[in-house]
Amino acid sequence: MMNRNLLLAVLASTIMLAGCGHANMPGQVADGVSDSFSTRNSRPNASGPYLYVANARGKNVTIYDPSTGALIRTIAQSDGILYPNALTFDTVGDLYVSNSSNVTEYAAGTSALLRTIATGIDQPGALAIDSNGDLYVANVGNTAIYGNSVTVFPSGKTSPARTIIAGISGPA
Repeated sequence: MMNRNLLLAVLASTIMLAGCGHANMPGQVADGVSDSFSTRNSRPNASGPYLYVANARGKNVTIYDPSTGALIRTIAQSDGILYPNALTFDTVGDLYVSNSSNVTEYAAGTSALLRTIATGIDQPGALAIDSNGDLYVANVGNTAIYGNSVTVFPSGKTSPARTIIAGISGPA
């Protein structure tokens, strides 16, 4: 049987195969595969895996049927996407997108924007969600307060609970 934890790499894009998976932690997404790839249910009762591509140059996230290559949906700049660079999912299938200056959350299987997180973030990079639903954001910017840190947001909140700085130098 084929392992669903596939590592895919595409120049200037972030790719995620949404299927089955495990909770993520900072610096390692979905079973330690990479911070640009994860497996997770894209929506409740999904009939199969979907391929999510963060197109930084195209300023959108595109969702495909990986077996046919058919475009399923696009989450566009008008939906809150701006230079996306990392993706992850929570346990209910909501999509989180790391953009150039914020993180946006979308309802499972849709392009409906649920919330935008901007406080406590400086050039967000990798994203991860723990088993409690807390969101971890790797900040790769250079500000004195949030640069080179990991900010933790409690489940459903837009204000940070804490920022981890000790021992962090240029998180991915």
